[in-house]
Amino acid sequence: MAKGYPDLMISVGSGYCKALKTDRRQPKAIRKLGIPSNLKALYRIAVDHIESSLDSEAAWQSYTEVLAPADDERYRFQRFNVELQGEPPKLDDVDSMDDLEDTARKQWFGKERIIQVAHHLLATCFFFEKTRVEPLGDSSFECIGSIQCRFPPGTPNIQHLGEFLRNRENDRHTLYFIIRERYRETEALQVVIGQNVIEEMMRNGRFAMGQMKFTISNRLSTTEMLLSLGGSEEFPISGFPRTLQHEDAPKIIRPLGSSSHRQRTPSQMQRRGQWPGPQALEVSGRGRDDDTISRYSDPGYVIGDSTPGALDEISERFRRSTLELAAGESTGSDHELEGWISRFELEA
Repeated sequence: MAKGYPDLMISVGSGYCKALKTDRRQPKAIRKLGIPSNLKALYRIAVDHIESSLDSEAAWQSYTEVLAPADDERYRFQRFNVELQGEPPKLDDVDSMDDLEDTARKQWFGKERIIQVAHHLLATCFFFEKTRVEPLGDSSFECIGSIQCRFPPGTPNIQHLGEFLRNRENDRHTLYFIIRERYRETEALQVVIGQNVIEEMMRNGRFAMGQMKFTISNRLSTTEMLLSLGGSEEFPISGFPRTLQHEDAPKIIRPLGSSSHRQRTPSQMQRRGQWPGPQALEVSGRGRDDDTISRYSDPGYVIGDSTPGALDEISERFRRSTLELAAGESTGSDHELEGWISRFELEA
């Protein structure tokens, strides 16, 4: 994967209507914990198909915003959905499937975006198998390898792929792979997909182009490999762009005694102190003997410190805080309450 991103991620929705809105429940001040609360939320989303469809669109938008891919990487993340004029059909409404399919076909069939994504998927059927990278005398590298197909040899998938390439070729498109360095596009290498390669794909279900050699100018260069389907249609094959010369480099492990592993002097050790180990630690602010790590292995330990006494203590603090806030007192108990809530959630 290039930069940790997938070659292509496609999210397909089940229909939504922008004009419809549902009354969203206001989130409670204190989040309920436990399996029952999660099951109730899932049930509500499953039943409320309008809210579910809107939540799916918001979830995808939120996901891509958090991921924040660069502008030249956004094409890897595609979302397709059908915009409906009315309420989306329920999950078990089988009779509405035909109408939903017709609506989807009218909105997306033959659209340029669909065709581009399909061609991108086709390009990811190919990948580069590196044999070796050898350094040359002028700080450059020579890379040797071959382009392979993901489909197993002899399968109908390769035959159908060959038929598609033949049809593109018949439309007077020259088909070839492009090998180039980023920012050095004028020095790109073109590897033509010959008629013999396509014939072998169609007849015997085998894709074979032999080994190739190309030069990488320096240690920091990024290599791009693309499939050209004619004209300006160029799509990256699987796993690109990549820095081929760095992938097999061994990691540098500093030996003991180096500057990063230098032993501390006795005075430094005295100032820093020795770590006493987990059994000697106390949880800050409690000072109880049963708060060490060893208590978690006790069969009688209750997860989250939810003993009756602890729950009564928290309940009493809630009650006191509510009374103080209602009386308009500014005693700082609300800060103390937040601390207890944080403690309870972390332990749970």
